[in-house]
Amino acid sequence: MLNRWVCIAQKCKDLNNYNGMMSIMASLQNSAIHRLHQTWELLPVKSIEIFENLQMLMNGDAGEGNFQFYREALRNTVPPCVPYLGLCLTDLIFVDEGNPDYIPDKQKVINFSKMKKMAQIIQQIQTFQQTPFCLEAIHFIQDFMICREVMSSNDQYLTSLKLEEKIPQGQKKMVLKNAKKKYKPIHVDYA
Repeated sequence: MLNRWVCIAQKCKDLNNYNGMMSIMASLQNSAIHRLHQTWELLPVKSIEIFENLQMLMNGDAGEGNFQFYREALRNTVPPCVPYLGLCLTDLIFVDEGNPDYIPDKQKVINFSKMKKMAQIIQQIQTFQQTPFCLEAIHFIQDFMICREVMSSNDQYLTSLKLEEKIPQGQKKMVLKNAKKKYKPIHVDYA
């Protein structure tokens, strides 16, 4: 199952669905999943490489920081695309809270520089919305996903502990290598 979700995350990336990819990556990094070291060790090497690569792409601290690799990939993306909305909203909040609405020392002069920056962020999202995806709905999968009972974080962790006992810190093998390497695109054959 873990391998399947890593492949689905890569497929989301291939479809330029960065928001879906980030949702899956966040789920896989949830403590209830991330702590399953024995399960992660069973993944094929290719899946570990894919996971590490996706982590690097969406790492806010990688490169020069501020999601450099993701922003670079997004600039080179041809629509259709679903950008990572969490970062879009963060950018909007940063621009809004970091800049005054009015130019200081001027009597009610609107800060058009701030408005232009906010408009550019919104325009980027709108640009990606102009081209629709050509995908067919698979209703039984949608129904399966929608009708699933959502477990609380506590229940997820307790289930995780039933699957794999807690291992003392000194005995853990690090499955995921140091994420300081450069991001490199990987092509995956889903057949």
